Amino acid sequence: MVRHFYYIILMNMFLNIIINVPVILISNRFNGAISSVLISIPIGSVLAYLFQKGMGKFNKKGLPEILIGYFPIIISYPILWFLGTMWIIAGSFSVITYSYIIKLWLNPEMDLQFILGIILAFIMYGATLKTKSVLYICEIVVVMILPFVVLYCLRCTLVTIFALFIFLICLTTR
Repeated sequence: MVRHFYYIILMNMFLNIIINVPVILISNRFNGAISSVLISIPIGSVLAYLFQKGMGKFNKKGLPEILIGYFPIIISYPILWFLGTMWIIAGSFSVITYSYIIKLWLNPEMDLQFILGIILAFIMYGATLKTKSVLYICEIVVVMILPFVVLYCLRCTLVTIFALFIFLICLTTR
């Protein structure tokens, strides 16, 4: 079941590689965006590892059970409320970005709200399924999308390298 934890992270990483990272890196390239990405990789990896090890100490318990069992209600409920709100905002951000990708690449004439409605209908259907079924679907999606994301990253990298190579050839032929 640990692999499904990584599949969810990979799906969000794919989403961010395609849409959000280029926009943020280009707009903040002179304000330390590149160095902050390099610093965030080891820090995020260590925090994810520590979280996974910490949750492993509580066998078959979720975060609500842990918080309610070890903290007073006056502390645990606001934390759970904050985390729930944060997850709703992060999930809606991902859904809106996915619908924007579908509109941008698959059907530019289709209304964004219609695409968003279709995705929300699939999400509501997925909420009625068993957890293992949803996780297996996520696994299939990650395995199917991975080659396209790798090709996209290679294309972006190689086009930049190729343009630099052409520029150097033009400089040396003068």
